[in-house]
Amino acid sequence: MTPPVAFGVGATKAGTSWLYRALADHPGCHLPPVKELHYWDSFDPAQAAWQARAFRRNRDGHLRAADAAREAGDGARVASRLRQAAALDRLAEIVEGPRAGDGPYRDFLLDGAQGRLVADVTPAYALADAPTLRRMIEAFPESRVVYLVRDPVARLWSHLRMEATRSGAPEAEVGAKANALLRRFLDEGAPPGVALRGDYPAAVARLREAVPPARLCVEYAERLFTDQGWRDLQAFLGLDPRPAPREVRHSGVDAPMDEPLRRRISLRLRPHYDWAAREVGPLPPAWAATLERTAA
Repeated sequence: MTPPVAFGVGATKAGTSWLYRALADHPGCHLPPVKELHYWDSFDPAQAAWQARAFRRNRDGHLRAADAAREAGDGARVASRLRQAAALDRLAEIVEGPRAGDGPYRDFLLDGAQGRLVADVTPAYALADAPTLRRMIEAFPESRVVYLVRDPVARLWSHLRMEATRSGAPEAEVGAKANALLRRFLDEGAPPGVALRGDYPAAVARLREAVPPARLCVEYAERLFTDQGWRDLQAFLGLDPRPAPREVRHSGVDAPMDEPLRRRISLRLRPHYDWAAREVGPLPPAWAATLERTAA
């Protein structure tokens, strides 16, 4: 019997790292040592080659970290880093290899599950087209799909701070760089990937086209972080209830958004708030507070 499978498909910077860790810590789950497997968004040969290189760069980073941990005498950290390095090496081979039947990916994902829930938490899957999403869920008869939505302004700001950090900006300059990116986004719509990853209505429309309603959960990230929200998601995934994890989420470098830009982006994203109120449910307090701040 194939173990149940959960796909965490987004949105970017909406709590998927928290979801991965919460599931990894649950005794009813067996997760791979790597969060984002990038199988279903790398069928294009050029994308597959790029992804394989990225996996191998990350592998090399884990090997260096394992060497440092070995020098420090931290055996547990050495073992953890080596597990992640081996998984990344295998993932590089999988995305470069044949895709007919999805066998190598299936073997990797289900290895060691022993009937427990397994999960592939890759936010980029939300950008896949409906046929790819349909193939993804049809590959696993017991699969469930989770898509998290976060306060749109907060999500975008977190995404831009991440991009600023990745650009190499020193921590003290991340705020200025992120505000420059936000201004460019407002004036030019660039980079386009930022808008795509935060387009909740479009992503949910694709998911609803491909995923049967009973197998799709669209949830507010802010609600997921509560005891009730976590209990509800566990029930959706068929897991026995466990307390919500209390670990700090990956918020990145903290930096303030320029107020004139905040008002502009809040007005630009207002349709997403209206959509969520119609399609997901009553807005969480954080979402409502953003709207109140804009109206003030």
